[in-house]
Amino acid sequence: MNQTLAKAEGFLNEAHKITWRDIHVTDREMLRVALIKKHGSLTVAAEALELPYPRLSAAICGRESLLYVVATLQSDLGLSDDQVLNLWPLLKKWPRKSRVAS
Repeated sequence: MNQTLAKAEGFLNEAHKITWRDIHVTDREMLRVALIKKHGSLTVAAEALELPYPRLSAAICGRESLLYVVATLQSDLGLSDDQVLNLWPLLKKWPRKSRVAS
C-alpha cells in the first residue's frame, strides 16, 4: 500500500478526532479525504457545491482541470493558489483569466 493511501486511510479511521480543517491538502487523495470529511460523501459535496459529479470526480482524479471546478474546490476548502497549482500542474498558472469576452 502506498504511503499516501495509508495516510488517507489513517485520517478516515480517526475521523471522529479531526475536522476537515485539520487535513493538510498536499495531493489529490488528501483533497478527496477533506471533501468527504467536510461534506460526508463526494455525492453530497457535488450537490452542495453545485458541480456535476463526473466533473468533480475527474478533477479529483486529475483527468480534468476545468477552471470553474478548480475555483469552486479552492473556495470551498480554502486552498491557496500554490496548492491549486500543485494539485493540477497542467494549469501552469493560477488564477487564470477567463477567455470569455466580458
